[in-house]
Amino acid sequence: MNHFLYTLCITSFVIPSLHAPQVTIDQPGLFLLDVTRAYSPTTNNDSIINITSSNVTLDFQGNSISQGSNNTQTGLDGVAINSGLTNITIKNAHIQNLSGVGIRINSACTKITIKDSLIETCYSGGILLSGPGVSGIEVGNTRISTCTGVNGGPAYGIRSISAAAANIHDCIINQNDASTTSSGYGISLENSQLCVLSDNNIVSNGGSGIAAGISLTACNNVILQNLFVANTICHDTTYAGTAYGFYINQSTNTLSLNCRSAANINSSSYCYGLAVQDGQKNVFESFISGFNKATQQCAGILLQNESQSILNNSISRGNSTTVAGTAYGILLTGTCDQCSLNTNQLLNNKGVTATFGILDQRNPSTSIILGNLAFNNGTNFSVTFPFGVTLPVTTASLSVVPGTTNINASNSYLNVNFTP
Repeated sequence: MNHFLYTLCITSFVIPSLHAPQVTIDQPGLFLLDVTRAYSPTTNNDSIINITSSNVTLDFQGNSISQGSNNTQTGLDGVAINSGLTNITIKNAHIQNLSGVGIRINSACTKITIKDSLIETCYSGGILLSGPGVSGIEVGNTRISTCTGVNGGPAYGIRSISAAAANIHDCIINQNDASTTSSGYGISLENSQLCVLSDNNIVSNGGSGIAAGISLTACNNVILQNLFVANTICHDTTYAGTAYGFYINQSTNTLSLNCRSAANINSSSYCYGLAVQDGQKNVFESFISGFNKATQQCAGILLQNESQSILNNSISRGNSTTVAGTAYGILLTGTCDQCSLNTNQLLNNKGVTATFGILDQRNPSTSIILGNLAFNNGTNFSVTFPFGVTLPVTTASLSVVPGTTNINASNSYLNVNFTP
């Protein structure tokens, strides 16, 4: 016991005054920040704390670091972790008012934990996982807010580039909004795989161009579980931007369980609670998308150019257009191929020009759409196939002889439509 206490004592350090150009942690141990400091760099692209050693625990003890007032240097990061390091924990941090990133994890880092922290007003982003080779990252019980982009660049709460096995859970990601200057994201995963996002609240993020609460681009084998995304706002006034609660793009084998997307807004053009496009074998179970609004087109759930993707036991309700245009409970468009929509509910979706419970625009459709319930979605039937249906023979299930079959959408495949 005495040996343990001695070892702990000699490997625990109080971080010195931050008046030096940079604090560098270059040896293993427990490091304690015991005072709040503001630092004014003299050059661009600096960092307040630079970690260059593996096996480090950095405990802020609730104290904060920030950029000094009236300082014009750009690219100041709060904590930068050098490439190739492992087994690093940052906890109890308050990182604020920086021109760079709150915490930057550089390439080939593994086993990095960030927990119990607050990161706010870091203009280049809250947390950046900058691959390749970044893996085994955990971000938990952390709030990231008001990261609004810098010099016209995008806003990010958390951004992952080419990371693997990241686990982001029990976080609040809110008010990361680039306004009318650029795109904005609550959490953005790019070229990442084997990641898990769970039990996070992603609220009131936005931007212009693409505004997305959750964005996956070219990702593989990502799990989304118990996520709540709301009030993502697209500020674009040029009718070219899109608001997304969830934006899943060019990704495969996404598994979504019990996620919700609500009240996302675009006051000029398009809005989707969930948009899944140009990918394959993505599965969404018990997804709820509701009360999203746009002026030209709004869909609770959009599948575009998807192959073999599945939507089960989900609800799309109250999605609407406010000036003109069409609203959809579920919209399949482009070359969606062999997708499956089963036992979903489409309720009270309302477009000013037209409304569809489910519309499949494939010519002809190759998707299986079974057992869906639609209520009060304008005058269109629960499932509309404007160009007919072509389905393969399915063994031990509903079978259709190959070839184009025009089907009355009001009674096809046991889908049910109600109008008041």
